[in-house]
Amino acid sequence: MIKLKISDYGGIHFREFDIKNLKLYRPNSEEEFVSFLNKLITKKISFSFSGGSHTFNGSSIPEPNKYHIDLTNYRWYKCHSDNILEVASGCTVWDIRDFVQSLKLKLRVWNGGFAGPTIGGYLLSGGFGRSGLSEKDGGLWEIVEFIKVIVPANGVIKTIRKSDAIFKWIFGSKGTLVIISSVGLRLEKLTNNELQKGEKGILPFLQPILYERHKYPDLFKYSPFTSAESQFLEYGTKLFWFSHLIYPESYENSIKVLSDFHYHNSSIIKPTGGWVDGPREQDKNFGYKYYIKQKSFIPPLLMNKNQDFLVTGIMSYLSISSTTNIEEIEKVSKNFINLTMNNGLRLYHQAEDFFNLIDYKTYYDKKTWSEYINHKKTLDPFNFLPSL
Repeated sequence: MIKLKISDYGGIHFREFDIKNLKLYRPNSEEEFVSFLNKLITKKISFSFSGGSHTFNGSSIPEPNKYHIDLTNYRWYKCHSDNILEVASGCTVWDIRDFVQSLKLKLRVWNGGFAGPTIGGYLLSGGFGRSGLSEKDGGLWEIVEFIKVIVPANGVIKTIRKSDAIFKWIFGSKGTLVIISSVGLRLEKLTNNELQKGEKGILPFLQPILYERHKYPDLFKYSPFTSAESQFLEYGTKLFWFSHLIYPESYENSIKVLSDFHYHNSSIIKPTGGWVDGPREQDKNFGYKYYIKQKSFIPPLLMNKNQDFLVTGIMSYLSISSTTNIEEIEKVSKNFINLTMNNGLRLYHQAEDFFNLIDYKTYYDKKTWSEYINHKKTLDPFNFLPSL
């Protein structure tokens, strides 16, 4: 018997499988993906997913007795015009960025950090961009023209456009409403670009992924890390984020809460990569701040008002080398959630609810929660997908 210990980016959750009992499916084309899911849904067979496995909470780890759909090879693209590109949900965001740049086009919003998220996972976690991008162009939702999804209610593929009421609810929904097949991106033309309508192909692997994905025997192996990228990878540790989503008037409150969090957990939390000072002497460059511009709308599962907002927080490498370390991280996570919610601030739970500690029914206001539940009942009445 060959045992596989499978984890995700965070490394704090894992499951062990007998390799013979791992029901793994890896589609290449849209037709394969839709056909396979339609069969599972029609027969009421349970399934789980992973894209880039860039999660902390274990949601991308295969589940026992379920088919697991891994989108590592789901990387096709199709050109709809000289600046509208449809990309499969398994394409890494940074690969899309670099690919279109080679064609004299620009992806205006992409994630900071490193080449972790796929376009599907990035959208489902909210999709705001690194510093200097979203403060000008807003979130990913501003450059997405359409989303092709498989609806769990019937297994049918459907195109959701900006004009559809459900469009804004997909961003930040954490894979609880629909299954994303592809995303139509509106790109910025730099010069006479080289993208032709009707062109199709497979998006090349251009960026290394800075963590091991599921250890399947035939899993694609990425190119070696560059020295610049290796700074994000330390043996036995992972880079964790603790973020607030706030309106500008709550900025000082957020910085104070982050400083209190750092102070009370200073034996574990060692801020790195920040550029924002806190109120205490040791809080020099301890935090970060991103500005997200409101243009057409703000996804209601991120924020409940259509106005500009900020993302503030702390990054810290944390050890995951033992059970004791992971228990410490859980205590720290609880402390951060409690401090944040007790001070009336929002969390970036889509990416950072490491131990699934949040009661979302009480986290969201009644109107937002009621609308979300109505969409959930319509799109996924049989609960094939997890819920918030």
